[in-house]
Amino acid sequence: MATDLTNGAVRSLVQSEGTSANPGFPSSVVQILRVIKVSGNNNQGQDRYRAILSDGQNFVQGMLATQLNHLVTSGQIVDNALVRVNDYMNNLVQNKNVIILLAVEVVNSQY
Repeated sequence: MATDLTNGAVRSLVQSEGTSANPGFPSSVVQILRVIKVSGNNNQGQDRYRAILSDGQNFVQGMLATQLNHLVTSGQIVDNALVRVNDYMNNLVQNKNVIILLAVEVVNSQY
């Protein structure tokens, strides 16, 4: 069964501050074009993962919250995987939107 990307999902993510600011936000399916492990100076010593999110028309930089690390290390979130965004925050970093994924459901790891 094929799952379609949600048309306009990236624009919706970028134009909102997050699900807490937009409680009517419908969960959207986006493609993670690339997942990149980044090293940082966080105090917890946990890995962080950057992701490029796409709805097939637009893309935006994102970060996975550390509570989602197990989805990367278990191979569920890989390059080109489809995920349903259930909770997120939109942060402005150096005048660029960065979408922080807080809760996702992996729809397809082998897209």
